[in-house]
Amino acid sequence: MLSLALILLQTVLVVVSLRLLIGSILPSLRRMRCSDIVLDIWLPISLALPMLVMVGRMHEDAQGVGWVPLGGPLVCGAFGLGMMLLFGQPGQDNSGLTLKPMAIWMTTGLVMLFLGVAHELRVWTGQVMFALGAVLMWLNATHSSELPAKANADEMNVGYATFWVVLCSLGQGLAAVFCDQAWWPLSSAMMIAYAVMALAATARLCGPQSALRLGGWTATYGVMFGLGLASLLFMLPTMLEVWAGESPNISDRVAHGFGRYALEGSLLLILGPVGWLTMRLHVTTRRVCGILALLATSTLAAWRLASM
Repeated sequence: MLSLALILLQTVLVVVSLRLLIGSILPSLRRMRCSDIVLDIWLPISLALPMLVMVGRMHEDAQGVGWVPLGGPLVCGAFGLGMMLLFGQPGQDNSGLTLKPMAIWMTTGLVMLFLGVAHELRVWTGQVMFALGAVLMWLNATHSSELPAKANADEMNVGYATFWVVLCSLGQGLAAVFCDQAWWPLSSAMMIAYAVMALAATARLCGPQSALRLGGWTATYGVMFGLGLASLLFMLPTMLEVWAGESPNISDRVAHGFGRYALEGSLLLILGPVGWLTMRLHVTTRRVCGILALLATSTLAAWRLASM
């Protein structure tokens, strides 16, 4: 009964988040002077956050429920690509697809491939990835460093709405964590569906390149903070034992089973170049490619969720 109530709560939080996104945040981004900080930091964090909370349910095996905090954000990148291709218009400006974010996305995809080869995560690797994620957030925040200190009315409203969206995302993750294990696939599917609807709304209201940016940064932050949080949670019992004066059994192996994430890592590796190249196709061909990308990514996500 408690799990059903938590699922209903998660549903309400998804509806509230989408209402804020579609009604307050996305329509105002084109008029904002600091739209980059919303599109490249806070909205990606809001999509990845419910999945990242599920790190608390991942143990030594990264498969199963471990796919949610790592593979879930990665498929958001592929969904963003599909939305960009589907909603792109003839003669669309591609200036939003710059080399810097594409290089960062490709590097993050390579990290997942290297983890797949190693098949395991070590403590130092997770800590380095967490630090890199924090640095990337800071670098993306510097886009707004030259703006006036005083925000206008649109920016204030978007700021308040974004705060509530991030808070609702955290609530989604907490609701999922406290559900019974039998409800995890349904709860995780709701997180993916929320991300897909947010990406579609972004493509429609802010432009197709914005959907790719949102999906790419969601995948990047998801990988970096997912690996980092897994490492931190692994170290927490050892730290508590040390503070209690006990002699813990120290190991630096956080989790194994990353070899099965090679497909998701490859998707992020090719995300930017494929998006840049396919936007030069004829509009009909591009939309067919977008539909195929969405179907393929949906099939991958459904397969992963069914195997939980």
